[in-house]
Amino acid sequence: MTARALVRVDQLPVYLDGDPLRDVATLYRWRPVTVLGTPGFSRDSEVVAGWRRRGHLHVPGVGQ
Repeated sequence: MTARALVRVDQLPVYLDGDPLRDVATLYRWRPVTVLGTPGFSRDSEVVAGWRRRGHLHVPGVGQ
């Protein structure tokens, strides 16, 4: 399921004072399709040496 399937998108008008005909920006309001619940979370604690790292950051399509 994509993010677009979870919300309805409304485009809102944006005007400049004194120049209502110029298109200066596009502003969208996202409204959830269903009531969104509270996200769950987990937390843990671990003491390690300052030089040790666990895992790596991976963003698909970036740096490949």
